[in-house]
Amino acid sequence: MDAEALNCVSCHYPSGSIPQVHGSFDIWDAFCKNSRVNETLKSVRPAQPKDADAIGRIQARSMHESLVRAIEAPLSAESVAQIDANAFAATWAQTLSNMPSARHHILVAVDSDKICGFAAIAPTEAINLADDQRFAPDSEFFERERNAYEILNFDVDSGAKDPDHAARMLAAITDIIANDQGNETYIWVFPTDDDATRMLDAAGFAPRGLRRSFEIDSEEVTQHLWWTTF
Repeated sequence: MDAEALNCVSCHYPSGSIPQVHGSFDIWDAFCKNSRVNETLKSVRPAQPKDADAIGRIQARSMHESLVRAIEAPLSAESVAQIDANAFAATWAQTLSNMPSARHHILVAVDSDKICGFAAIAPTEAINLADDQRFAPDSEFFERERNAYEILNFDVDSGAKDPDHAARMLAAITDIIANDQGNETYIWVFPTDDDATRMLDAAGFAPRGLRRSFEIDSEEVTQHLWWTTF
């Protein structure tokens, strides 16, 4: 697995090629209708430098599991060696101590004092496709100022018992982007990550019609770009 592939996969998360635009959505209605969202022990908060070890561990575990699903085979020893939780943790510690801007955000999902997931978002360039006008939610959508964000990382520890950690993180992300005057969000997903696909579809995301491919252990794997608008 080369450095380019590792960089792509570290920004996880499928299929379909018809770009669509979904309007505003309510994450809580989509995911948390029956969850105990008022439990004080389960929440989402901004990440701190002290969280870096847990974030690195979750990222390494999630990346390994996601790649195994993508190639439908165990990873080679060489690829496994590159998924280094300690190296990831060191990078996150440095980033959390010196965030690139006030519009970059790293969040953690917690259960009591245990970190069960994390997400990272950053501003990005809005993507324009030739036939975008066909899928605009209104005639003025592509004439307004477009403020796009990308969800660079979105990982929940597969060992976490609460299925709603992802819902809480996505809800928090939505609030942050809206508060930052963002109006569209992107995320790359493996088509083999069924849970992510279902979650995004239920939350109002749709395939953007773009794909990116890279090689893992001599196998070509592909991620699909999903998006939503506010």
